[in-house]
Amino acid sequence: MRKSTILDIVFLLLLAALPLISIGATSGPEILWQLGFGLLIIGLLVPPALRLRNAPAQPGDEPDVGEEPS
Repeated sequence: MRKSTILDIVFLLLLAALPLISIGATSGPEILWQLGFGLLIIGLLVPPALRLRNAPAQPGDEPDVGEEPS
């Protein structure tokens, strides 16, 4: 699966989490609050996990952005 597709799904999870937390915390069943909080945690942990998964193995593998092209 492409990284942009995963990030799109995570964004939708974050959008779904906020109303679930709000409804569950005010008048709805407590399971909605817990589900929304779980979605929020998953949505916050996936982008850093993707970044770590694609990290270069050695510091020399990273492109040097400070150099001008010759």
